Amino acid sequence: MRPDSIPHASPTSLPGYAATGRIDELRATEYRHLDAGGQVYLDYAGSGVAAQAQVRAHHDRLLAGLYSNPHSENPTSAAASSLVESARRAVLDFFRADPAEYAVVFTPNASGACRLVGRRTTSAGLRRWC
Repeated sequence: MRPDSIPHASPTSLPGYAATGRIDELRATEYRHLDAGGQVYLDYAGSGVAAQAQVRAHHDRLLAGLYSNPHSENPTSAAASSLVESARRAVLDFFRADPAEYAVVFTPNASGACRLVGRRTTSAGLRRWC
């Protein structure tokens, strides 16, 4: 039965509604800023919405230390490099990927990743992928 075929049906009366309770809790706690503005965000391919816990953790990390360009050589760069390497290890661990076989490369966005792959495949003679 489709929701639009039920005149004035409450979403709570629909089959499976109760199963979404955890999602409702998560939105109420971690994404309440969407509700405050009456917003629905659907462009997750373009940009993810930060959860409140992510914002707090990032805020706390920035206040606890000083980080700079990880490609330089100074104490603040070493701190940033440590975080980058920790993130790389976490990604490899999550996918159970052997670091001897796989590398994690961070890019600014999906376009940057595609450009990187395109350049690599072009230089390797795999032009059909570009």
